[in-house]
Amino acid sequence: MAFLQINVLLELESETAIRHRLDSLPTDLKIAYDEIYGKIKARDEYDMTLADRAFNWVAYAREPLTSETLLSAILLDSETTTLEVSHAITESQLLHLCNNLLVIDSREEVWRFSHLSVREYFEL
Repeated sequence: MAFLQINVLLELESETAIRHRLDSLPTDLKIAYDEIYGKIKARDEYDMTLADRAFNWVAYAREPLTSETLLSAILLDSETTTLEVSHAITESQLLHLCNNLLVIDSREEVWRFSHLSVREYFEL
């Protein structure tokens, strides 16, 4: 959970804000993930949709997904079965949209949840 909170702390500017945040950290993982996912849901609807598609693809894929596969898959709108090629995004954009809940495994060069508890959070 510490690595997720570091990202939140990096967004703060003043020492007072940082101290206040340290005094009010979430008490368990579900609350921490609810907070992080809440930020994702507060994004533009299209950005939120891309993040949700990425979470679903990573969670339910039969095998780990490469960047090429995942970045293409999330552009597919399952309701219209159209591919939104003109709206392609990069690895770094998707990492940002997912607020570090998804990461790229540098050794295997595939996408995965940043921690097993993140996968469990989305399976609930």
